[in-house]
Amino acid sequence: MENLRIRNARFIITPNDLNNTIIYERKDIIVENGVITCIGDHCSKPRGSLVIDASKQVVTPAYINAHTHAGTSFLRGSIPDHEYWDLIKTQKVIEEKLLTPELVFHSSRLSCAEMLLNGIIGFIDMYHYPEETIKACIDLGLYVSTGPIMPVEEELKLFLSKFKNVDRVFPIINIPNMNYSRLEELDNIFSLAKKYGLKIQLHVSETRREVFLFKKYTEHWPIEYLYKNKLLGENVYLVNPNWVSSTELEYISEERASIILCPHRSMRLAIGGFAPVYEAIRKNIPLTVGTGDFTGDKINILSEIRELLLLYRHYYKDTRLRLGATYSYVVLNGYRVMGIKGGYIKEGYPANLVVYDIDALKNTPLHSGNLLSRFILGNGFIPHYIVVDGHIIYDSSKHDELVKRLEDSIVYLEHISQRINYETGELIEQAW
Repeated sequence: MENLRIRNARFIITPNDLNNTIIYERKDIIVENGVITCIGDHCSKPRGSLVIDASKQVVTPAYINAHTHAGTSFLRGSIPDHEYWDLIKTQKVIEEKLLTPELVFHSSRLSCAEMLLNGIIGFIDMYHYPEETIKACIDLGLYVSTGPIMPVEEELKLFLSKFKNVDRVFPIINIPNMNYSRLEELDNIFSLAKKYGLKIQLHVSETRREVFLFKKYTEHWPIEYLYKNKLLGENVYLVNPNWVSSTELEYISEERASIILCPHRSMRLAIGGFAPVYEAIRKNIPLTVGTGDFTGDKINILSEIRELLLLYRHYYKDTRLRLGATYSYVVLNGYRVMGIKGGYIKEGYPANLVVYDIDALKNTPLHSGNLLSRFILGNGFIPHYIVVDGHIIYDSSKHDELVKRLEDSIVYLEHISQRINYETGELIEQAW
């Protein structure tokens, strides 16, 4: 394994703890055997090290995308004016006509390439044909956590036999919604997760309509139902609980379940509700962000952090959610839900890093006092290097090589796109 020296980094941004971000200036980072061994002014350079001159660059931890539907990138930019329920119906029609394992493979491949370009090295996915997403993305050097949707036991056993011991793959069980008409099946899925020691990723309480329909037919709110039936726990990831009551928030805190939010998707689809982020953080509920499906529009965790912060401030009319604390909380909990060590730039931690170029035209003046604001709210920094476990897996100077490597996926999705009206979501009938 190669050693690495990141020399004289102009800035290093890293969480110090869950509620505090710190900034170093003009420091070296030494990586040996994939692990950070020194941060400072007088670090010894290991023999045979690869050297990155970071004197005009910013170094941060690499990011985890805690919720994706990577296989939907063939719908990028489509159906921009649909609200949630109309979009779900339209998307279902498209998928029934077009979705194949091959399409999921090529879509996932381009989604993972976009993640890589934005400093994301791992993601938790929920979509059809999860084995295709795994094949598409581990080849790019990413960590992948995914699994079958509402599986029967034999299906789950087959999936685990293929992927349980694959490096950088973390099997989970996916539940797309809390359907009040399938509660027995839901209970069975939780039993399977417990039997096989798996985490569950669950869309829940995303819309007002969903929440009140569930209440009407079960006499419980969705998360209340999970709690009363002893289904909540630290292995349960609640995705987009925009309509969650204060009592349910107590249940989540008590059982140490995690919350994953996709702010851009919620705004794009006019969801209306918004999870009580500040209260969740005060209760130390693990909370982080993801980009969701194609309605996330861009697969960029810094953008989601920005939109989480701004949406909270707009919705609650205060600035209690602070920039540095939000960044640290989201980044560290991303690694926590992924199940890997990281999120810090500290000695003894895996070298999962992003090295960003500083564009002087966009970011002058730049100093430690305004760096976080420019970095997150301005979002004008472009990754130059992505480092995973000490290996450089992306170098922007070799971007054209990556494009060429993925050319077959680009051509495939361009071909598929000829069958879709991207404004309305209607299918265009033509010869294949």
